[in-house]
Amino acid sequence: MKSLTNLIMRRQKRLLRTIGTTIATTTLLTSQSLWLLNKPVFADKVDGSGAPICAIPGKDGNITATTQLNTYYIGAGSNVAAGSTSVSVGAGTGASGIQKGDLLLIIQMQGADIDSTNTNSYGDGSATNNPNQGAINYPANGVVNGNLTTNFTAGNFEYAVAASDVGLSGGTITLTSPLVNSYGNSDFATQGQKRYQVIRVPQYNNLDVTGTIIATPWNGQTGGIVAVDVAGKLTFNGGQINANGLGFRGGAGRKLSVATGGSNTDIVTLSSFNANGSKAEGIAGTPRYLYDPTRTIPLDTTVEGYPGGSYGRGAPGNAGGGGTDGNPSNNEENAGGGGGSNGGLGGKGGKTWRSALPFGGDGGAVFPASARRLVLGGGGGAGSNNNGTGTPGNGYASSGAPGGGIVMVRAGTIAGTGTINADGATPSMLPANDGSGGGGAGGSVLVISQNSTIPGGITINASGGKGGTNTGGGSPHGPGGGGGGGAVYISPNTATINLSGGQPGTTNNEATNFGGATAGSGVIGPVPTTPTDATTSISGAGCLIEAAKTTSTPNPMAAPGTATYTITVSNPSGSNRPEAREVVIIDDSLPAGFTHTAVPITPVYTGGASGPTTVTSTGTASKPEWKDFTIPPGGSVSITFNADIANGTAPGKYNNSVLASAKYVNPSAGVTTVPNTAVTVSTTYDGTVPANTGEDVTIIPSSTLTADKTVALVVDSDKSGGTTPLQNQVPTPGDILEYTVVVKNTSTTISRNNVVLKDTIPPNTTYVSGTLEISAGANDGAKSDTSANDQAEFAGSQVVFRLGTGASSTTGGTLGTTAADSTSTIKFRVKVNDPLANGVTTVSNQAVISSDGVGDIKSDDPVTPTVSDPTISKIAPRVRLVKRITGVKKFGSATVASIGGYNDLAADVNDDTTVGWTPAANTYLLGAITGNQIPVNPGVPAPKDEVEYTIYFLVDGGIPAQSLSFCDFVPANQTYVSGTMQLNLNGGATNSITDNPPSAGESGFYTVTFPAACSGTNNNRGAAYFQVGNSNSGSYGFIRFRATID
Repeated sequence: MKSLTNLIMRRQKRLLRTIGTTIATTTLLTSQSLWLLNKPVFADKVDGSGAPICAIPGKDGNITATTQLNTYYIGAGSNVAAGSTSVSVGAGTGASGIQKGDLLLIIQMQGADIDSTNTNSYGDGSATNNPNQGAINYPANGVVNGNLTTNFTAGNFEYAVAASDVGLSGGTITLTSPLVNSYGNSDFATQGQKRYQVIRVPQYNNLDVTGTIIATPWNGQTGGIVAVDVAGKLTFNGGQINANGLGFRGGAGRKLSVATGGSNTDIVTLSSFNANGSKAEGIAGTPRYLYDPTRTIPLDTTVEGYPGGSYGRGAPGNAGGGGTDGNPSNNEENAGGGGGSNGGLGGKGGKTWRSALPFGGDGGAVFPASARRLVLGGGGGAGSNNNGTGTPGNGYASSGAPGGGIVMVRAGTIAGTGTINADGATPSMLPANDGSGGGGAGGSVLVISQNSTIPGGITINASGGKGGTNTGGGSPHGPGGGGGGGAVYISPNTATINLSGGQPGTTNNEATNFGGATAGSGVIGPVPTTPTDATTSISGAGCLIEAAKTTSTPNPMAAPGTATYTITVSNPSGSNRPEAREVVIIDDSLPAGFTHTAVPITPVYTGGASGPTTVTSTGTASKPEWKDFTIPPGGSVSITFNADIANGTAPGKYNNSVLASAKYVNPSAGVTTVPNTAVTVSTTYDGTVPANTGEDVTIIPSSTLTADKTVALVVDSDKSGGTTPLQNQVPTPGDILEYTVVVKNTSTTISRNNVVLKDTIPPNTTYVSGTLEISAGANDGAKSDTSANDQAEFAGSQVVFRLGTGASSTTGGTLGTTAADSTSTIKFRVKVNDPLANGVTTVSNQAVISSDGVGDIKSDDPVTPTVSDPTISKIAPRVRLVKRITGVKKFGSATVASIGGYNDLAADVNDDTTVGWTPAANTYLLGAITGNQIPVNPGVPAPKDEVEYTIYFLVDGGIPAQSLSFCDFVPANQTYVSGTMQLNLNGGATNSITDNPPSAGESGFYTVTFPAACSGTNNNRGAAYFQVGNSNSGSYGFIRFRATID
């Protein structure tokens, strides 16, 4: 007897399955927006490091398919252990053999042990077989079906990648990674046969379904499955993928009579017993006699197929049971066959004739399907037959129907209108006064769209077939039970999914179902994104390079302007991932008003990625394109480029997408050359997805503010400019500059509020403390450097001014629309660093002014024609000059008497010992400045005496002096002494300079036409001109000549 507790539990399980279907469907329909915001990466098969295992996406090109696509191989040998890196196969059926890099599906088709006793424990080994104990049309021992949990491997599958070639004749396939599952292959013995098969799965870029893609029917060794991988887009153009009735086969009807022994309560009998109906084929085995729609007589496998026998009402695994006749001795009390099962329970076959006993074949048990465990729909059991009615007249009309096949589809995106069919079949023949066969169960469907919701135009059918019908010949005979609904595992979708259990057949001219039962509905579930499910499949779409796009453009901003984008295309790490070749990066149409000017760009390569040193877009201004990259696993390529934003570009948020395409090889599979059949596969960064905001650029209305920025030299710190007015000097290291910014609201109708000026202190300078000032406009006067004191501060590396009426220590004020309140002027000072970094010759600075509701503006240098350009100060090389009298040649003397000693001119910093002269100033800068510094011997020069002038020079401050030259006019009342020009560089030999220049502008003594460098006071006594040339910072030396006092 079955316990009430078990009855409740079993019914709860069935109720939960029904409720679970509703919940799953609701979740799928209401989670789309969330899914699009947080697009999952579906869990795939991974290697030991957790990286996905991949084949070669797009290896089989693009196709418009209307036929069979797979190649099916018989599993060879006995067992393949988990962890194996090879698998043996027999002959294959299909268009092409296996090549390196091919994607394979390895699946255990049959593999379930059963309790074979002729008791209530038949099948699952449990004597408590409710949920139907005590219900009308069910025997006292309830439904007897199922299988044991030991050695239960049916439905286990995984994808793998071939690392060797195997032709259609079969052989051993080497794999790129160890198997996750073990797979068994054995003939019928003490248990039913176990079978696995290996299927070549084509890897397309794009697949258009215009006709019908089919599988070969399951034949006991191979077939029954359609499996495709589409890295790009799968489009249904009214076509279908069809696996209807291609699953486990139905039990064959046979005309039988005159059996000896037996009982109408038998659950299992031998096929040789001459009574009852045949069980169907399912996960636990294959009966001796099978229905084949291409034949008119049963297919005889020559072996019993199930332990204990292949006839009788017990349902092994997911196969429907055969009808147990109400009077086995004559086999005349004909009962119907049970329906096969899958996600839903198979329906029970109809009752026996006359005696109306509830011994129709039991329905197959519910299979524990998941996204990583799928089976063919179970076949329907045969009804018992003694009269041979129907066509053909040999009892064949009482056969059960086959179940639905399996469809496995993984794609980048799925679109269009079409159908995926995996329905169980309905018995097609009509007996009269004989029992009818059960309906086939719905098959299994796994559909994953990696990057998009599966649309509402897709219909998926995996319903159970209706039970077989008979006319009854004037009185009811057992009709067939309905086939159970199938199993569908699907990623987020709005598709139409049909999983209903099949209705029972009818008898007595459709007057009654005579105890035949409606099968259970199938199961539908989402594909989880956690590592607990879908982890045995491999997706081409999950093995592609990945694209990302960001912008470093400050947001928001006003037009016109420039947006700077960085596109990074990466190939995730993994020893079993493919390498991307011939990579092309395309900015998939810049927003309206944005254009790119093609200029050479230096890509950034990481992780072994390679390509040109520089790349220039070969696309258009609105759709730039860069190409010829190679990205191995773990590598990346980044392109940073500018897009000009046109004046007048409308305010708003502008997003932008990226397309990256490549062909693939897979060194882990031994494929290092792009296959001839391979095509370019694209991957996309979709900037329209709400979660993808990294590249967004926000344009806001333009400001009515202007800001003119000027700079002036205010302190010549080293006095290098001499008496030259400051406005005519070029700053040198150590000098102090003062910036002035005039901010004006140009609108006469709109005030600008919260006006704030920020100016980062330019590189190579240092802020001069206490120089902040609002020199004109509201709140004018000196400002402190400390924050929160007034309308300005120096904070970190920038000065901040809050301008306009009402400005405070925290917020900006208002620049109005009248002359009295529309303008503010600010000033601050910086000191040029001394020394400067090597090579620095300019100081550039630009202020940024913000106000509420509009874009920031940048200050403009009013001296230049360019709009909104930085204010640039040229920094001159600093050449320190020190002039001394270093000798006197008295009249009539043959020698020059040297004047030694270091003399410091207090007003001149250039001769100070603190200056970096090499050698030190007090040992190098020798000579007299005034007459009283000349020793008694030789004494102060007199007429006709010769005076030796030396000008020492030092280039410092960090800036090299280019084309350095010196010119010194001979003083009034003196005459140049021919042949006395000398030049010394960096302490080397002192060289004499010829008086006559070899050509104009070269070193020498000039009397009439002077080089451009001679800009001092011309005393009409000529000038000594020295060309030194380019001199690095730190160079030093002197020039020298003599003149006679008149």
